[in-house]
Amino acid sequence: MIVYLDLKIIYKEKAIRMRIKERLLQYKQELQKQTMYKEGLPGSSLDIVNTLLNDLKQDEKENGWIPVKYHQISEKERAEESISKNIQYMLDCKMPDDGQEILVTNGKSTWQDTSFIDCDGYYLDSGYDWIEITAWQPLPEPYKED
Repeated sequence: MIVYLDLKIIYKEKAIRMRIKERLLQYKQELQKQTMYKEGLPGSSLDIVNTLLNDLKQDEKENGWIPVKYHQISEKERAEESISKNIQYMLDCKMPDDGQEILVTNGKSTWQDTSFIDCDGYYLDSGYDWIEITAWQPLPEPYKED
């Protein structure tokens, strides 16, 4: 079963991150103009802004879309690794854990799905083939009130 998501929530979160990033970049420019100290002085305002920007960049990497990459299996590769004839493609990207619920997109739609692993490799509960998917990402953490 495919569950389509209200993408407004995802886009709103991304918009908030972009505003934070823009504000931090603005602070960085202002601090660079106002201070004689450049980057690298521990504890300085500029150092704190740079640390926050780096944290935001790392968060984007860890929580962003993971592109699905694959290649067609060559006959040499098939023979060397004893790959079944019914397997045509090898996935060349980070993949979800067995039973992990994820967001997937084919470039036109985005939906929640579950990834599974069996003796023939990875498959999706929705029936889509992984080569039809352009990217995936783990589900975000549930919202919690402060």
